[in-house]
Amino acid sequence: MSLVASSQQPPLVPAISCLCFNKDRSLAALSPANSEIHIYDTCQSESFQDWTLQHVLSEHASYITALDWAPNSNKLLSCSQDKNCFVWEFHSSENNDKGEWKPIPVLIYISKSATCCKWSPDESRFAVGSSSKTVSICCYDKENRFYYSKRFTKHKSTVTCLAWHPHDPTLLLTGSCDFKSRLFKVHMNELDGKNPNKDQKFGDCLAEFHSKGWLHDVQFSPSGRWIALVAHDSTVQFVDLNNFDFKNQLAQPLHSAQIVRHSKLPFTRGLFLSDHSFIAVGHDCVPYAFALQEGTSQWILKGSCDDGKGVTTPQSSSGQSVPSVKTVIGRIQAQNVIGLHNLQNLQIPTTRHYRSITSICSLSSMSSSQKEFCIQKFSTAALDGRIVYWNLDELSKSLGISLY
Repeated sequence: MSLVASSQQPPLVPAISCLCFNKDRSLAALSPANSEIHIYDTCQSESFQDWTLQHVLSEHASYITALDWAPNSNKLLSCSQDKNCFVWEFHSSENNDKGEWKPIPVLIYISKSATCCKWSPDESRFAVGSSSKTVSICCYDKENRFYYSKRFTKHKSTVTCLAWHPHDPTLLLTGSCDFKSRLFKVHMNELDGKNPNKDQKFGDCLAEFHSKGWLHDVQFSPSGRWIALVAHDSTVQFVDLNNFDFKNQLAQPLHSAQIVRHSKLPFTRGLFLSDHSFIAVGHDCVPYAFALQEGTSQWILKGSCDDGKGVTTPQSSSGQSVPSVKTVIGRIQAQNVIGLHNLQNLQIPTTRHYRSITSICSLSSMSSSQKEFCIQKFSTAALDGRIVYWNLDELSKSLGISLY
């Protein structure tokens, strides 16, 4: 499906606060900005007309803050402002053709909201961040059939985001409202065997990265060389871990990280397409592409992935433009908010999303000729209830760069 076609689909739900897919993209899990989780059978189609709602999971008592789907074990992870976290397992049923999803309890012992959760790459554990300034690393207890946790508290404010190293399940990157991102050692003897480095214990902070705003998202590149820090000051910081001095990190100036500034609203989510391309989304309602300059180690902002031409205005039989329902509703709402005399200065958005983008997911990956990880498509979901699919071939042509 082309970008224009996917953008012209009606909203799937009134709003989407988080979204994830299973391994083959045949199922999608989303939260419509409330305490429910909706699971759709997508039929591996990008058209919502082919999607069917299979299950509604309503065990949580408050707003769902994060979802993550383990691709190999097919377990769905969720956390909520109700201070709970669940691992959902699918069970077939003779009485129900659709089967059912059953929650496995997770003992995380937090006193405030759970804000983020992520499976490790090997799916042996997962991490949960919270407003209690703690990070919980959770493992499964086969005898008692629940997940237990080991916690560490090294943050001075709410933990907002998490990212695992793609090749080392003992390294965890976090972001917090204390304007810092931290890299932790989370080696667990019961899973990883005896720790070969006795100087590094569970929960030890290996590095700190400073920002001028609270962190919305942190990401590792596919090889683990780069990390990206998405902050509320409308910047994305890129740090090359291969050239980072962990032993003498306090002596390194703040400009050791490459700070790429954005002149508009802050980003809230990010995704590495490869080791030399990055996509950021957020309150500006459009994805932005970042690229590593050839022959250098400098990241630059290449531009918007949405040129505003994806939303077309239908024409009447007389050739005059017919405003869409979204445009009419937007003008009526604006009249009540800003007044009729200011209505002529109102700019109705022409982008594919018209509210903040809350999620970005990779849809398909392949190995390039250099045998490097590469993504062919990604999707975005927003508070407007839309899911838009973006094809990298089309984006590469429009931006004049290779995003692979």
